[in-house]
Amino acid sequence: MKKGVNYYKILSIGISLLYLSLFAQLFIDGNTFASDLGLETNESIPILCRRMAVFLLGLSILMFSSRNLTHSSARQYLCLATGITMMLMPFLGGYELIRGTVNSSMLFAIIVEIFFGVSFLFVFFKNRKAEVVNN
Repeated sequence: MKKGVNYYKILSIGISLLYLSLFAQLFIDGNTFASDLGLETNESIPILCRRMAVFLLGLSILMFSSRNLTHSSARQYLCLATGITMMLMPFLGGYELIRGTVNSSMLFAIIVEIFFGVSFLFVFFKNRKAEVVNN
């Protein structure tokens, strides 16, 4: 029987590349990243950005190395955690956009975060539904 598209694999590679891209931007030049969002820069920004960059590198490695996981509790928890995280990020970005602390470039981040959040939660609930039907 032919298998369908492995959405988890596609999403895990995609978000791994996103995290890797953010790692590079934050690690190399956090001030530019911050100023592109309309934030004021100071000597603290590069320090915080490099620390966040290392965290994102770890998440990138985690998501890329999990791309071939078969359906399991571990994969389901990765989908749930990533989906919830990516769905909460747009609220934070939207809040800062409404407050005027960031500029309209935040809208792109919000769209990407919603896409990944909805996608990972879709995979989570799709597989959860399949578990219930199979039991």
